[in-house]
Amino acid sequence: MNIGLKIKKLRKEKNITQQHLAEILDVSYQAISRWENNITSPDITVLPILSNIFNVTIDYLLDNKIEENDEIINETYKQYWNLFNENKYNEAEILLEEKIKKFPNNYFLKNELLKLYYVLMFKKTQSEYQNKIIKLANEIIDNTLVPEYKFSAIQTLILIYGSKNEFEKGKELLELLPDSSYSKDHLKEYTLNGEEKEKAVQEQTDDILSMFEHILYMQMFKKSIKERPKFLLKYKELLDLIYEEKDYGLYNYNLSFIYLQCSKEYSKLKNEEKTLNYLDLCIKHLLEYFNLKEQQITIKYTSFMVNKLEDNTSEWPLDKKVIFEDYIKTLEEESFNFLKQNEIFKKLQQQLL
Repeated sequence: MNIGLKIKKLRKEKNITQQHLAEILDVSYQAISRWENNITSPDITVLPILSNIFNVTIDYLLDNKIEENDEIINETYKQYWNLFNENKYNEAEILLEEKIKKFPNNYFLKNELLKLYYVLMFKKTQSEYQNKIIKLANEIIDNTLVPEYKFSAIQTLILIYGSKNEFEKGKELLELLPDSSYSKDHLKEYTLNGEEKEKAVQEQTDDILSMFEHILYMQMFKKSIKERPKFLLKYKELLDLIYEEKDYGLYNYNLSFIYLQCSKEYSKLKNEEKTLNYLDLCIKHLLEYFNLKEQQITIKYTSFMVNKLEDNTSEWPLDKKVIFEDYIKTLEEESFNFLKQNEIFKKLQQQLL
């Protein structure tokens, strides 16, 4: 496939008009037309810009193996995602870094690597990965023309600068992001009619729940240990408002984690009844989550506020073995020692083995 046909193919895949592409490149739309019809070819100085617009390498534009390169990138992502879900973070990091050496202008892979670095920052040497994130995020911000990747990099940098108490740097970056009222998710409903419109409105529930959960955890430690469980359970109240039919689906995991935290707080108070009660609820929802995930079914929600939504459980994240090991470690913490000989506690533990 010659370069003209590649530009045409990539432009259509990105839903970019000839006029829009011409404006980005500061050329006439007739020039774009001549390239795509093999009358002329783009100047070599334009190739780096085209590679950024389409998230491909210059070699990719000049190479006849365009389909083969597509397959390589897609297969790389599949391999990476499998490694990530198996918590093989080192191997996932090496895979992405090696492929990026071969495809240095592929910002899709760089965006995935940036997200992986952020995960690794909490698992390895924090300063090392903070520096990796700052370097890669700035490189993405300076070079990609894809808003999604640019905004993702800006968001990550703000979080990093916040963790380093470099708040002024974060404030500067904040000005580069649009207000939430301009987001695609919030405006999508105004581009649709009928059932599609209803679905777009319902899809915003994820944002609501994520923001509320984040606020809860940020505020929880301002409460006394005795008050924390009641405060955490406000998340359950919100879930029940949305999932009135108790068809929690993916949120069974979030509920299990909330209940685990409640059990943990009551264990510090040596309240046997409530510690065991919330631990029991925790494990029930955890088992329900992985039962649904293993069935690999499509859930059709029935609750009024989400009844237009479906969820493919085969696409749910989290590895059962890793999560169970994490929960077991939590139950081995000192605060649970007073229950070590309790038969109910032992049976609950056994369900995680």
